[in-house]
Amino acid sequence: MKTVSVVIPTYNRINFLLRAIDSILKQTYPIHQIIVVDNNSTDNTSEILRNKYTKIEILSEHKNIVGIKEAVCNEERIKDLIKISLSNDNFKIYSGDDPSFLNMLSVGGHGVISVAANVVPKYISDICSFYQNNEVEKAEKINDKLKNLYDLLFIESNPIPVKWMMYKMGLVQNALRLPLVELDRKYQEIIISEMLKLELL
Repeated sequence: MKTVSVVIPTYNRINFLLRAIDSILKQTYPIHQIIVVDNNSTDNTSEILRNKYTKIEILSEHKNIVGIKEAVCNEERIKDLIKISLSNDNFKIYSGDDPSFLNMLSVGGHGVISVAANVVPKYISDICSFYQNNEVEKAEKINDKLKNLYDLLFIESNPIPVKWMMYKMGLVQNALRLPLVELDRKYQEIIISEMLKLELL
């Protein structure tokens, strides 16, 4: 028999959440699981759910969920995610934003899922390693060196710029399928210039 899983994001909405879950449980279609994505609520959401229901799984405690990639540079949200991580050793927080990932490391983030790492993998790896070894100045020096690259990687919709750079480096073929198109010619010269500075060509 087919069943469904229901995923509900929430933040400080326990009363509405309880009504939503009760409504879901009254459905006639079989429910496999209900997963609540609790964004570090301060209204005891997790505790209330644990006491009231047995089918609810708190996402950060799910055995198959080991972390989250946060691509929004929002200081308060990042702090909230770090709090979740500190209460669960098996749940890691990774940045998904190259320009700000060093800041996330500085407040307790665990690493980065990086676009830039496709073209400068050693630099990104070194930044993480230096930071983890408390060699902050070395990490910051490399990060400063890459700031122009970070900007250029998003001069058009990702992954158009990074694919074009990888093609120029001989790492991939210049084969694109819609909706991806080739990097606009007006950006190509400035990107080539930055790649030459970084000795990528």
